[in-house]
Amino acid sequence: GEALESAELREIGAVWRPWRSVAAWYLWRSLDPEPVEY
Repeated sequence: GEALESAELREIGAVWRPWRSVAAWYLWRSLDPEPVEY
């Protein structure tokens, strides 16, 4: 796809506020091949 401009990224990020850090954590965890139990 096409690269998004800064304004578009900010607009998308604003929708996720205040859950941006939680969403980022889940996205990074989804890349880990081994499941982690908490």
